[in-house]
Amino acid sequence: MRIALYSDLHLELCPFQPPVQPVDLVILAGDIHTKAHGISWAADTFGTPVLYVAGNHEYYGGHLDKTLGKMRDEAAKTNGQVTILERETVEIGGARFLGATAWTDFSLHGKRLYSALDAERVMSDYKKIRATTKYRKLIPSDLIRLNEQTRDWLRRELAKPFDGKTVVISHHAPCPRSIPEWRRLCRDELNPAYANDWTGEAFWTPECVDLWVHGHIHDAVDYVEKGVRVVSNPVGYGDKYGGEAMRNGFHPWLALDV
Repeated sequence: MRIALYSDLHLELCPFQPPVQPVDLVILAGDIHTKAHGISWAADTFGTPVLYVAGNHEYYGGHLDKTLGKMRDEAAKTNGQVTILERETVEIGGARFLGATAWTDFSLHGKRLYSALDAERVMSDYKKIRATTKYRKLIPSDLIRLNEQTRDWLRRELAKPFDGKTVVISHHAPCPRSIPEWRRLCRDELNPAYANDWTGEAFWTPECVDLWVHGHIHDAVDYVEKGVRVVSNPVGYGDKYGGEAMRNGFHPWLALDV
């Protein structure tokens, strides 16, 4: 199976037209467009099935639960072409795909409270996303809860035997190696809001996961950590902020064989 991978298109800021290539499946690993606008774009743009995991920007101007529901409603109008995954598994062509936004628990640097406060102070997520029935502003504990639910779900799902290839799709990175080296070396205060370190989990083995794809970090990666291949292919902010896609390793023709 040949798969095209894209993330962080940020169509709310800049248009993007992917090349036509012979693939069996397209994976969109989040931050495609705000709210449910990326669903119709994906259905109109690609002639193959699309698996779509929401990023944090999909929720901008919306609500954690309501926006996801609207995305599912829009996907239902595509007659099965676009599938939204949020702690869900689908099988396609003899492979299984597990998808979730993932978020993070801010524990990457070992100082969860300080990292959570730094993120809340700096990041737009906490100004532009609403949560709970009271529609209050998002707070870090909302995301810690979702992250823990996702981790526990992955533990259960990946413990199930499967006779085929396994691909995990998340928006947030599963491994700190996905963070650019300069940000790792200086211990950037926002690193814990961008990546988890799940490499010590029992599911982090080549027997459980063949390929893990993600978005969120605007630098493309392709590496193997403890036998698990990790790939991202983000466009970034395009021409809006200096043409990130021209210098972040984005590959418009990237195709992954599974």
